Amino acid sequence: MKSRIIPAIALLLLISGCHNPPASLNGVKRCHNPRPQMCTMVYAPVCDPLHHKTYSNACVACSHEEVLYYKRGKCQ
Repeated sequence: MKSRIIPAIALLLLISGCHNPPASLNGVKRCHNPRPQMCTMVYAPVCDPLHHKTYSNACVACSHEEVLYYKRGKCQ
């Protein structure tokens, strides 16, 4: 029973606009502290769905304090 409740709650939080989803839910990944100080220049675009902004990669996105989570690919 518990195994069904937790994913349902996580999904509801994401849908309701919660800005702190689980570590990975439908491709959404959370940024963790400490934030990166240096990143590679590898181009693997990610989208910050909260601010609707595309970054060159997950490291660059998470180096910004305002980015709480991201999803792979460019923002639409």
